[in-house]
Amino acid sequence: MNSSTPTNKLLAALNARPIFRADFDEAKRSLAIKMERAFTILADFGTDDYRTLYATELFRCSDFRALRTFAKRLDAMSSPTKRCGVSDRLYAAARAYAATWLPVADRIDAAKTAIVSGRKPSTPLRTTEPRTLKNTGTCSICDHNVKLDGGRIVDHGFTLRFGGRNGKCYGVGFHPIEVSTEGAEKLLAILRTRVERLAKRAAELKALPADATVKSFNPHTGKAKQVPARTIFYRVEGELSATEYEVKEFAAKVANWAPRALPDEKF
Repeated sequence: MNSSTPTNKLLAALNARPIFRADFDEAKRSLAIKMERAFTILADFGTDDYRTLYATELFRCSDFRALRTFAKRLDAMSSPTKRCGVSDRLYAAARAYAATWLPVADRIDAAKTAIVSGRKPSTPLRTTEPRTLKNTGTCSICDHNVKLDGGRIVDHGFTLRFGGRNGKCYGVGFHPIEVSTEGAEKLLAILRTRVERLAKRAAELKALPADATVKSFNPHTGKAKQVPARTIFYRVEGELSATEYEVKEFAAKVANWAPRALPDEKF
């Protein structure tokens, strides 16, 4: 269907009774866009016709408010001698344009009287099948039950905050813990490296004079400033303690691992 002609779906929305403000505004906005496209096509009849169209002020009719005035101008130009140089071809096209969109303007005016105030009732929620343990496994990192794709853990552990999808669990893409400890082993290696780095940094900060300051970068503001070295030391020491705890946890998970049945295979 031509993108510059009104559609039955949009016209049907105007015929609804009652009609809610949200539906009315959306239908009117979509129809106005189509009307503007149609007028752009109408004006595209060559340089000469474009000039005469503009000279007779017919060019000011790409919205519903001006449509009836536009039609009256066309009526006044019914005689070729009164068209100010507008060609027969352009005049016929303008007539067809008005004939197409005047009924739409009438429907919009009629719909205005039927608009009901208040919030539009929400549509019933789409029903889905209840989640089952079929094709699931336990993530080797967070221990959550997660669906599998090709035997591997699917995307999870992300957040929809900050305007989009951010982050994910490190266990995504690995086999579930029932089958393999590969994910836990890889994270364990990363954690051990981090312990070494944090321990080195803590030792460097501890060796500084009590009144020493160091540059600290704030990721929220994007700026750096000098802060007491002791403040950073206590922060690093806390991160070191927490990371050492995680190392023990994952080391035990790997050491005590034994293969077991997937959740859906237990039933």
